[in-house]
Amino acid sequence: AVQSSTYNLSGMANNAVDGKRSTDDMLCARTAIQNNPWWRVDLTKAYQITRVTITNGAEQISGAEIRIGNEMTNDGNRNQL
Repeated sequence: AVQSSTYNLSGMANNAVDGKRSTDDMLCARTAIQNNPWWRVDLTKAYQITRVTITNGAEQISGAEIRIGNEMTNDGNRNQL
């Protein structure tokens, strides 16, 4: 997993896929305050995605979009919503 920036040294992208469900900054993936932050994971092969679960604080997810696809151009923003 990768993300556009890191809020602090513990907010690494891989924290989002480690199986731990917590909103603690030490255990979450968290970007710095910026315009259009993003987080991305490469599943290495094609899967049918039926559900995405996000564990977060309400103020941290405002305006979020989930896009699924293979297009990497423009940070994946051309993929389907």
